[in-house]
Amino acid sequence: MTTNSTLTATQQRTQFYMTYSGNKPKRSVKENRLKQLEEDLLQQNIFMDELFPQKQFLVLEQIAFWLSANGLCKVGTDTLEEKLGVSVRTVRNAIKAIKTTNQFVVGRLRSAKSNCGKYVIVDKKHENFKSIMREVFLLSEASIAQLNAQQDAQQKMFKDIDMSTFEQENKSPNLYLSLNNSKQANNKYIHSFNLLETLKEEVESQQPITSEEQRTLLLTYTDNEYQHLFFDFIQSMPYPSIVRENAYKLALRVGSDTDVKRFIAAKEVIHHISMDMEYNHFDNVVAVFTTALLNRLEYPSIQPVKLANQHVRKTKKGVFYNWLEE
Repeated sequence: MTTNSTLTATQQRTQFYMTYSGNKPKRSVKENRLKQLEEDLLQQNIFMDELFPQKQFLVLEQIAFWLSANGLCKVGTDTLEEKLGVSVRTVRNAIKAIKTTNQFVVGRLRSAKSNCGKYVIVDKKHENFKSIMREVFLLSEASIAQLNAQQDAQQKMFKDIDMSTFEQENKSPNLYLSLNNSKQANNKYIHSFNLLETLKEEVESQQPITSEEQRTLLLTYTDNEYQHLFFDFIQSMPYPSIVRENAYKLALRVGSDTDVKRFIAAKEVIHHISMDMEYNHFDNVVAVFTTALLNRLEYPSIQPVKLANQHVRKTKKGVFYNWLEE
C-alpha cells in the first residue's frame, strides 16, 4: 500500500514473499549487481566510491546481498548498525544515496497501527520487481510504470548530455554534477536542475488542485527539508493565487540539494516576484522564478568592506567668541 509520501508494506506480505520465493542470497549475484550499478553510474559521470564512501559501501554491499535472493529485503537501521559496526548516520546516508541512484525502491515496513521504521527495499532491475510491487505493495500497473518512468527518464537524460564538457571532480552524494571553478555553489544548483529537468517536466505536467495534492507530489519526489519548508512558506503567505497554485513546482525548481542559504535566497526571490505581480504580468511564474534564482545565486549581495584602520581627517576647532560679553 502507499501513503501520501512513502510506499509502505505490511510485515505479513513482505515476509510471505521473502519466505516462499525459495531463493537464497548469492555472492556472485550480488557482485554482478554491484558491477552493473557501477557501470550505470559511470555513464552519468559518477564514481561508486564517491557516492558510497568507506563504510557506506558496506551498507550498500550488504543490502545488495540480501536483494540477490528475490529482489526484496527488509531491514532496520539498528540491524545494519550492529552487523556492520557503523553509525546510524552512516546507514541513513547510505540509504539516501541508494535512493538517488533511482535503481531501487525504498519503502517502509508498517504494522497495523503505525510505521515500525524498518526499510523495505526493492531492486528495480530484478526480474521479480513488478510482482513484488503488485503483491507486496499492492500497486497497480500504472503506478509501477510511473516508478520505471523516473528511472528511464534519468537514463535517457544522461545519454543526451555530452559529458566531455564537464570537468572531473568530487561529486556530492546527491548525484549532481558541478563544474570545477570558483562558482561551485551556483553551478551545483544549475547542474542539479539540468539533470532532473526531464523528470520535473513529467511531474509538473500534472495539475493538482488542492494544497494537499501538491504536498503529496512534492513528498513523492523529494525528501529535502528545505524544499518542504519553502513549499510551506509559499502556502502560508498571501501571495497571488498563481504562485500558490505552483508552489510544489517552485519547490522542485529550488533543487533537491538545497541548503539553508539557497532556501533563504529562494524566499527572497519569490517574495520580490509576488510583489512585482501587483504591477506586472508573468505568463510563466515558474520560469521567471528559476531564472531569477539562478541570477541571485550567481550574483549574491556584496557586503560592505570594513577597513581595519580607517584614518579620519580631523578638522581644527575654530576660536569660540562670546559676543554677549562685550
